[in-house]
Amino acid sequence: MGLLYRTDNRRVQAGMLATCRAHSFSFNTQWELSLKISRHANQYLFFQYYNGYGENLLDYDRFKSVLRLGMVIKPEGFSIY
Repeated sequence: MGLLYRTDNRRVQAGMLATCRAHSFSFNTQWELSLKISRHANQYLFFQYYNGYGENLLDYDRFKSVLRLGMVIKPEGFSIY
């Protein structure tokens, strides 16, 4: 299940993605926030928080909480939701 909120001027975008794990009533969650640097650029400051199992293939059986921040260059109109 995923939720996405974007302001009318598309400068701020926030999203949440919850993935149900098989054979249990638990979820992996991912929270994201992106802030557009300027009106005419396609660069964003990006914050992401991941909480759950299977964040990558090597650690599929380990619980992790990961906080990421950085800069993203994203084509207009592109979304994973």
